[in-house]
Amino acid sequence: MMFTMQRDLAALNNKIKVLSRECDRLCSTYRESSGRVRGKEREVVKAWDALLTRSKSREGKLVEAEQLQQFLNTFRDLRYSYRVLARCADRGIMYRRCVDRGTVIRY
Repeated sequence: MMFTMQRDLAALNNKIKVLSRECDRLCSTYRESSGRVRGKEREVVKAWDALLTRSKSREGKLVEAEQLQQFLNTFRDLRYSYRVLARCADRGIMYRRCVDRGTVIRY
């Protein structure tokens, strides 16, 4: 999930760079409107920076959630393994009793 988010952010970052170049082009072409264009560019860059800051925070939380999920999966698998081992031990005891009884009957 983190990889997807990072890939999407990288794609958006490229679009922000393209937008900035387009802003430069517009400002040089339409000098009378360059103040408004630059103002809009600053708004976009400010919103982008805020998004990046929030995404870094979320990224840390995602890492923690992923680690917790891995721990819980390992714990679940371990409990299952212990149940299987307990069943094998019980069956081993029953098998040993069966062999012992068979030995007694044979002799």
